[in-house]
Amino acid sequence: MPRASKKDPARNVGSGQTYATETQSHPSRATPVHRLPLEILCHVFQYTLPPVGPDWLFTENAHVDRHLVLRERRARGYQTKYRAPAVLLAVCKKWKAAAEGDAGLWQRILIDDFDSSRQVRWAELHVKHSGNRALTVHIDTTGLQEIKKQGLEHPSHTQFLQPIMANAHRWRELILYPDGLTRDHLASLFSTSAPGSTFLFFRSTFVPTTQRMYEQWVTSSGHVRRLTFGRESHTPAHVRNFIRGISQDLRDLSLQGYRTPAEVLAVLQGCAQLEILHVALLGVATGHEPTEDIRGLPVVVARNLHTLLVEVWFQLADPCVEVIQHLQAPRLRHLSVEDIRRSPSDVQAGFWSDVSHMLVASRARLKRLSFTGRVMHLANLIALDHFQDLEQLSAKETTVPGWFAEMMIIDEDRHHLPRLQDLSLGTCWGDPQRSLDRMVLSRRGTLRVLDIGTLAHPYDMTVLQEARADWLMLYIRNS
Repeated sequence: MPRASKKDPARNVGSGQTYATETQSHPSRATPVHRLPLEILCHVFQYTLPPVGPDWLFTENAHVDRHLVLRERRARGYQTKYRAPAVLLAVCKKWKAAAEGDAGLWQRILIDDFDSSRQVRWAELHVKHSGNRALTVHIDTTGLQEIKKQGLEHPSHTQFLQPIMANAHRWRELILYPDGLTRDHLASLFSTSAPGSTFLFFRSTFVPTTQRMYEQWVTSSGHVRRLTFGRESHTPAHVRNFIRGISQDLRDLSLQGYRTPAEVLAVLQGCAQLEILHVALLGVATGHEPTEDIRGLPVVVARNLHTLLVEVWFQLADPCVEVIQHLQAPRLRHLSVEDIRRSPSDVQAGFWSDVSHMLVASRARLKRLSFTGRVMHLANLIALDHFQDLEQLSAKETTVPGWFAEMMIIDEDRHHLPRLQDLSLGTCWGDPQRSLDRMVLSRRGTLRVLDIGTLAHPYDMTVLQEARADWLMLYIRNS
């Protein structure tokens, strides 16, 4: 192909645009990856870099249970948040230059292996190549608890903390599991200027002395908008007293551990600006009696709450029911209730009935719902007018018979969830009326994604395959 002349307009645009022009002119010509412009390479790297996972362990301990590591790291967000740009530096000069020049690749720093000098180097690379960008720092020392119990201390603790602490002014998020750190290390970490950023994320179990250090550090930051309390060490009174000093700034709160309904409602009442609330293990620990009675409490109106996520780990959903009965959230748009232990049908029926009453009383119109329960309760919910704006419904563990698919058909007489764009279901059963196929076809133009756990066999896939080829993103998890 002849060179572009000085008058060629392609010379006046970026190499990425030039590449796009050339590929449009020659659509059948495949360009080798080593010829891609740097800006396109960097864009590709953002989505294709390998995540930090069990295959990227820094130590090669033969006894490591990789499946356990994978599960733990997924639970803590490693797989989706923390990628490994350092691997690009060893590929070739061009990829090395591309990686070093893209600050966005280096903004998330994971420190979880204090036995490897290589991870010290990787942390330094992240600090260096991220430029002046805000940083997400994840320090996980839970694997060092045994070392701490034996009174031993690895010298690389300090090596890791130095480059991180030197850039504390750049922190946007701090995710901290400090169980393996000594008190001196925590004192050093907390003596650093508190992040003047908009987010702080925290997970741990502190002893009382380090709790006080942490509280002083957090409350001095000025703009803490995101906060997580650990599972064990924070009592209801402690939580309320702590967040009182930052309640006007707090927007996103996660309460993990045994949380009582009274505690949750007190938090909602005290944090008027709270937008997102996540509660895990709602209930009372085994062997403990409830310390607070909420029957006399007034209804709490959480005027800014738009997202509520609740994990129920008990066969009786009473604590969750009590929260729902005493809550109104007029701006609630996203609701997720995960019934881990699968409560009995009558308990589920009462709970979802209370959810319906709460939505009606709040005049809330949900956009997204994550549902775990029986299909009859789901059918009662979606019949409400307050679900007519729903765009995403996730019911991945709900078995769907033909009558439910029939109910979901859009026609002159039926119009449940008319704006639904993303639908996830569990096992779907066929019927002679082909209700599932008819439901899918009736939603052409609005439904974009259909995720099905299993199609009960035998099932003629002709209609679904044609929809997938033409307009529908169809996923069948266990085909």
